[in-house]
Amino acid sequence: MTYIKRITMSGFKSFGNRTVSVRLAKGFTCIVGPNGNGKSNVIDALCFALGRMSKKTMRAKSLTDLIFAGTKTQKPASKAEVVITFDNKNKEFPDDSEEYNVARWVKAKGTSGYTIQGKKSTREQLLNVLAQANIDPDGSNQFILQGRIVELTHMNTGQRR
Repeated sequence: MTYIKRITMSGFKSFGNRTVSVRLAKGFTCIVGPNGNGKSNVIDALCFALGRMSKKTMRAKSLTDLIFAGTKTQKPASKAEVVITFDNKNKEFPDDSEEYNVARWVKAKGTSGYTIQGKKSTREQLLNVLAQANIDPDGSNQFILQGRIVELTHMNTGQRR
């Protein structure tokens, strides 16, 4: 079964005009840290790159809200891009390489697009390749968001079932 080896974000939300790469281990991974350090933004980035269409679930009114807006000392980014690198040793994806990359980007002018293995692609092509690897683009079977955890802790046993 494939897993996400790395997520690389450039100009995405609070990460600024820099490239941030987060390595993930095989198996259960939990992103923890103090408030305000970008944990939720990492999940938003994963959902964005997997082709999620609901801007609300990524905490944005429009896709351009995902681009770093700048600060008093830093200029705004002109583009946000997220690349997800999957392990492909078991060849779940239609490629012979041991890593498989999917990416999504949005520019400040509102244009956006996808790439698969560095080549321009469509959302439909992305969804097809994810389906071949049994990956849900909405992340419903991959990600448990912070609010969902709180909700689960307040449910009785019948509601959890």
